Amino acid sequence: MSFHTQSMLRTETIPVADPELPSGATGLHVVEKGEGGVPMICVHGLGADHYEFIHQIRYFSNKRRCVAFDQRGHGRSPATFNMGIERSVLDLKSIADSLGIDEFILMGHSLGTMVAYDFASRYAERVKRLIIVAGSPAIRESRGTYIALRVIPRMLGLLDDRQRRSIGGLVARYVGTFGMRTSPDILRYYLSENPYVFTDKYFSACAKYMKDIADFDIRWRLGLIKCPTLVVHGALDLGIYAYTSIEAALLVPGAKLHIFPGCGHSPNVENTGNFNSLVEKFIEE
Repeated sequence: MSFHTQSMLRTETIPVADPELPSGATGLHVVEKGEGGVPMICVHGLGADHYEFIHQIRYFSNKRRCVAFDQRGHGRSPATFNMGIERSVLDLKSIADSLGIDEFILMGHSLGTMVAYDFASRYAERVKRLIIVAGSPAIRESRGTYIALRVIPRMLGLLDDRQRRSIGGLVARYVGTFGMRTSPDILRYYLSENPYVFTDKYFSACAKYMKDIADFDIRWRLGLIKCPTLVVHGALDLGIYAYTSIEAALLVPGAKLHIFPGCGHSPNVENTGNFNSLVEKFIEE
C-alpha cells in the first residue's frame, strides 16, 4: 500500500479474478480513506478515474471508510480486451470482497451509475444505500448522446494524436464533462497532473466503453433493487438528459429524486456543498 500525497489517500493495486485473461487475474488501482461506519464505494464516469469523487471522499471519510477504484482502462488500472460495464460489476464485487466489505453504500456517476444499477440489481443484499448521480438506465433515451456514442469511436480512429488531445481538452474545459469548470482542483488534476488522460490507452478505453454504454439498458431490472435509493441529476445536463433520472426513480421501488436546477453533468463537483449535505442526510435517515 502506498500514499497519495495530494489528497492523503491510501492507494494499492488489488488483483481481481478474471478467467478470461491468460493470467487469470488483473490488478486494479484502488484508493481509500477513513474508517468506521458503513463503508462507501464510489464508481467514476467515462474518461475519469477515482479522483472524480475526491470532494466526496474527503468529506465522508470523516465518519466512514471511503473507497474508489479506477475502472479498467482508466487512470492507473490496465486496459483489457474484456473491459466494460459487466466486467466492472464483477470487479466491484471482487474489490469489496478483497477489502473485507460485505455491505456498503454504493455511489456512481454517469458510466458508474450503470455499474451501480447493475450491481444493486444482482447483489441486492450487499448494497445498504444506492446513490445515482447523473446517470441513466438506458442511454438511448438521451438521443443526441446515443448517436454520438455510436459515431465517436469510429471518428477517433481517423484522428491523429494531436487532434484527439485537442478535442479532449476542449470537451473537458468547455463542455464540462467532469464538472471541472467549477472545481479548479479537479480541472488541474485532469488537464495538468494526470499522466493517463488523453493517451492512446485513454482514447481506446473510452471508445470501448462507449459502445458498451450505447447498448446498455437495465430498465427491466430496476425493480429488483431493494435498498433505499437516491437519484440525483443536474437540470442542465447536456449529456444525459434529466428526465431519464425521473424515469429511473419511478422504476426503482421507493427511490427519492433530486434535481439540481443550476447544474450540468456533475452535481457532485459543480455544487459540492449542497450535494454532500443531500447525500449525508439520505445516508443518515
